[in-house]
Amino acid sequence: MNFFTLFIFGFWGVSTIEMPYSTSTEQSITFTSSWVIAKDPLNTDSLGSLPDSLWQKFDDHQKYTIGNWLIRTSILISDSSTHKKVLGIFARNFISAFELYWDGKKLIQNGTVGITLTEEREGVMHANAFIPPELLTIGEHTIILRISNHSDYSKWKWYHGHITIGEYDKELQKSYELGYMIFFTAGILLIPFLLNLYLYVARNSAFEHLLFCLVCMIILVDRIVLLLPSYVTLPANYIHGVIYTFYISRVIRSILFPWYFVLLFSLPHSAILFLLIVVFNGGILFFVSEFFQIPNWMTGLLLVECGLITLFALIKKREGSLIIAIGILIATFVFIIQFQYIGAASILAIFSTLVVGRKFVEKEKEEQRAKLRAARIEIELLKKSINSHFVLNSLSSIIVWLRKNPKAAIQLIDALAKEFRCITQVSAMKLIPISQELEICKHHLSIMSYRRGITYKLETHDIDENEMIPPLIFHTLIENGITHSNVPNSIVSFILKRKRKENYTQYIFTQIGSTLKRRGKQNSGVGLKYISLRLEESFPHRWNIRSGKSSTGWKTIIEIKDK
Repeated sequence: MNFFTLFIFGFWGVSTIEMPYSTSTEQSITFTSSWVIAKDPLNTDSLGSLPDSLWQKFDDHQKYTIGNWLIRTSILISDSSTHKKVLGIFARNFISAFELYWDGKKLIQNGTVGITLTEEREGVMHANAFIPPELLTIGEHTIILRISNHSDYSKWKWYHGHITIGEYDKELQKSYELGYMIFFTAGILLIPFLLNLYLYVARNSAFEHLLFCLVCMIILVDRIVLLLPSYVTLPANYIHGVIYTFYISRVIRSILFPWYFVLLFSLPHSAILFLLIVVFNGGILFFVSEFFQIPNWMTGLLLVECGLITLFALIKKREGSLIIAIGILIATFVFIIQFQYIGAASILAIFSTLVVGRKFVEKEKEEQRAKLRAARIEIELLKKSINSHFVLNSLSSIIVWLRKNPKAAIQLIDALAKEFRCITQVSAMKLIPISQELEICKHHLSIMSYRRGITYKLETHDIDENEMIPPLIFHTLIENGITHSNVPNSIVSFILKRKRKENYTQYIFTQIGSTLKRRGKQNSGVGLKYISLRLEESFPHRWNIRSGKSSTGWKTIIEIKDK
């Protein structure tokens, strides 16, 4: 395992150090010996002539002093076709400066090896070179690294590195693919970061959105720090910044993520729970003796704490707890198998975003429903007030007809009773058949004909009586037409036409035989407001209504789009 591999598995960390690490993706090349190390006598001729007694097996846990060193290993080429391929050798994350030799021939010069810090010039993180075909002969070959580590300021020394031998183009492609995947995961995390930032700032939303922004930002910084070497040539010691960012971010996330879930599920005593999380995580961190074990401990602790919080939320049936539980299970699986390109924290962030998005949508729907309920109550109160005048006027008309024509009075009472009965039946419904709506309209026109001594008629064309519409919308249009018009004629007709378009249905309601007695703005008034609210309630965002003067009186067009 090496730092480069450590970064690939960056969400989980490693428990041991095994450096330097050597691999070959070329099947005909195998590493045949462990790394050995010796003090560099600073003599170029000494690369292959040092006696075996001066070489010692490389000790992973030995903290070698600052100075000049030689490290060596051997490889075996078993296929004569190897020299026909374009092979390369790739050295990654060897801190400070080094030279790489293949059978005594220098292939890589990374920085300047020096005896002192002044003479040494630090190299870069990633160095690679072609292997000349004439060096790829069948048999055993020696690789030697000449290293000076005076510029290495950390407790981890130059031996934390990674050497790979393989086809040059394919190995470069792997590096690019790694960069693309890191960039992809960073892009995914940018979405919840921006979403929660918007919810907190633009909508003055809850504190947990700001906390989640901070969690996403920490993960993003970690990803960006890791991504930079794929696009920019960076000095070898940049790896220390990556390491420290990597470890610090895991410690912070192990505290912030559980606290976020406490707030997300609205658990009681959130401040006390936060202190317990900090104390517990700090205690675990204090007792972890090996620095390289911290990521495993912190990530495991993160999953355990979040799992317990989510289990409590599941028991209490808190909204979104099931989604988070699924996310924790997937994150735990990822943690166990050490999937290369995405980690437990990223999984939790993605599933948390699903919960936030769901809550946002539900909140929007609830706000819309609340507005509709409030407006509907307002309209119903207005209608009750209006209906009281309608009832009083109708009773007055009944008294008059009882004196003039008792038979007509009885018919008026019957029509009034039928209309009230029908309205009572449908007022609480969301949708009714259009046939039922037209029946209510006819009862109302019958009443108004008796009251005003005018013949009111309703004509329909191409109506599908089984089609469902919100109750009392055409009834309201008829009420408006009668209330807000003068009648120079003895007959007034209301005409309702249905037209079927490609993806919507159109209802055209026209009033003929009267003139307006008021000037109103298009789509204004209590009646049209009631109709609009009813349409939005039944066909959200799929309707349109427009109303205005026509050559014969007044025309209203209602359009309802298909799903």
